This record gives sequence, C-alpha cells and structure tokens, in this order.
Amino acid sequence: MSQQELELPKGWVKTKLDDVVIRISNGTSEKQTKEKTKFPVTRIETISDTEINFNRVRYLKNCSKKILDKYKMEYGDILFSNINSDSHLGKTAIFHLTDIELIHGMNLLLIRSNREIILPKLLNFIFNYHRTSGFFYSIAQHAVNQSSINQTRLKKTPILLPPLNEQKRIVSKIEELFSKIDSTKQSLEHTKLQLEQYKKSLLTSAF
Repeated sequence: MSQQELELPKGWVKTKLDDVVIRISNGTSEKQTKEKTKFPVTRIETISDTEINFNRVRYLKNCSKKILDKYKMEYGDILFSNINSDSHLGKTAIFHLTDIELIHGMNLLLIRSNREIILPKLLNFIFNYHRTSGFFYSIAQHAVNQSSINQTRLKKTPILLPPLNEQKRIVSKIEELFSKIDSTKQSLEHTKLQLEQYKKSLLTSAF
C-alpha cells in the first residue's frame, strides 16, 4: 500500500513540505578559509554523517552584520544536501546547539519548519524516510557523479502530518528506539573486539 493510499488516523492530514515550513534557502557564497575564526560556516562535508560535524566546517574571515543576520542558523534548523552524489543526496542534519554561532554555507539548503505546525525533529525523521525509501533519488536530476534536487520539486515532498501532541509521542518513541539500536551496536562492537582478542590469545597459545 502506498503512502497516498493509507487511511490516515483521526486528526492527521496529507500535505506537502511547502505548507509546513517558513524558509527554504541557499547559503552564503562568501569565501571560506581553513583558518579558524569565530565564524564557522557549513559545507557539504559538514553533514556527511547526518550530524553537524564541526571538524568538517570552514570559516569566514570577516562576517558582516548583514551576513550574520541573513545566514546565521537557528536552533532546530535543518541542513539538506540537495547537490551531491547519489549516495549522499538528501542527507540532513539538525542544528541543536544554542551556545555556538554557525553560518549557513553553500551547497546545502537550510530548511526551517513552522513549529506551530510541525516539530523540526519529526520533519527531519520524515526527510530520513524519504531518502532511504528512494523518493529523493526519484525526484532528482541526475548527471555524471552528481545529482541535484531543485527547490520547486523539494517543496512538493509529501508530508503525513499528525497533531502536535502526537508528533511529540512519535519523536519520543523514535528516539527511544534509536537509542536502543545505538546501545546494541556498541555492545556488538565490544563483543567483536573481545572475539578478536580471544583469537589472538588462541593463536599465541597454539604457536
């Protein structure tokens, strides 16, 4: 059964991305530098692991008030990789810090949800779903080694929208399950390390 054929629970509505956001925009084209300043700026690599990695930012040497006012990210803003290789296309990351200023740079879209309608975390989970389901790949324009999604197509992304209280419960449950998955992954990695050490001990004893 497709998403369009689903019978929605009471209070849910079918809508599109353009109806639940207050901003979709490109970043600043100001020249970036590796030299650390107090103005970190995002680039494609910053969200390659679906989290904002401050080890993969660049910096602006000078940042005017005009640039800061226009491109400074707010808590809950989502960065969206709209120009990338197919394997990275549609990746996202949420900005969830309040004590660091981060400037929105080139080649990533900034998406700011209307929080009276949809929670940023839920919207980010929806983006993750559309990426893994192949939807973003299906609406992209493809070229050699690079694909892109234009804003017109992105704004039509389907959204199944629950009431806000239900959104909070959904986000809480997803985070709980993700936390369990991370714990299981760490446990498996620890077990794998123990097995490798045991193999080495066996070989040492044998020879």
